[in-house]
Amino acid sequence: MPPPSELCNVSMQESSTSVTVPLPVFVILGTLSVSWIASKWTRASCSFEALNERLQFTENLINENSSYHMDLLSEAGPAFKSVLQEIYLKIENIKTNQYYEPAGISNIPARILFRYRQARGMRSCHSRLCQLEHEIKAYAQVTREARAVASHQPMPFQPRVQNY
Repeated sequence: MPPPSELCNVSMQESSTSVTVPLPVFVILGTLSVSWIASKWTRASCSFEALNERLQFTENLINENSSYHMDLLSEAGPAFKSVLQEIYLKIENIKTNQYYEPAGISNIPARILFRYRQARGMRSCHSRLCQLEHEIKAYAQVTREARAVASHQPMPFQPRVQNY
């Protein structure tokens, strides 16, 4: 079996106490260091841009949903009024930074409740901003469903809520 110095590609010079390390080791270490630093920098800039996009998207959803607040409440039947009130209360609480978990929504038809739970369950993040974003997407889906039922029109196929 070769001595350990040959296994590690390290040659000891007997005439001095210095250690000679082959050039590829420095290249590999340098490349790893540079790529690690670059990945941290890229990840930081990407997350900042993504944060701005998420904030803008969330703000647009809030504005879109609150703009037809009274119309939906006046058109919807009694089965939808409680959930619609929860939707808009939730939106107002998000606007004033008073986030809360909504009460039970057992009076919603199963088809709409399934879509709400499906959209809500797709959040895979733990940050408060990301959770709020997915909550609003889920509520927006329920709101679109309620609007379609209130106007007695079939709901067009909606793609599932996508994660970022």
